[in-house]
Amino acid sequence: MAQALYIEQKLGDSGIISKVRTTSILEDVRLRGTSLIEKIEMNNETRKEMKRLYSVLCDYVHPSAELVQQILTSDGYFVEFDDTQYHSLLNLYTQTCDLVISLVISRFPKSIERFLWLRSSPEEMIDGLKEEGYLLTAQVCERRVE
Repeated sequence: MAQALYIEQKLGDSGIISKVRTTSILEDVRLRGTSLIEKIEMNNETRKEMKRLYSVLCDYVHPSAELVQQILTSDGYFVEFDDTQYHSLLNLYTQTCDLVISLVISRFPKSIERFLWLRSSPEEMIDGLKEEGYLLTAQVCERRVE
């Protein structure tokens, strides 16, 4: 997501082929992760949230040595339902979707009007977003309504 935002910021309306080529150049110069997030034009609150989520998601992709050791030495291969872990992951999912949706509608502001009218009124849609934990998305929509 960060690469797409950065490439869009730098290349704007250029074609998809040049944007794909740029992705490989970014990989060559090791511009990724939090150093890439720092280069994207966005407000500090969104940047801070993106870096936080990036860190949390990286822990799932690159588990700690302690977690790997715990998995390797566990007694069984069966996974049990853990209510606490489920709600924690559901919250992480909501936060990640919130960030992605808010970034997309920020980039394509005309989509906000259609998005807001999915319910009977923009205010009702914004209230629903807040209730479901989509706070960044609600903020972007509120700015558009004002």
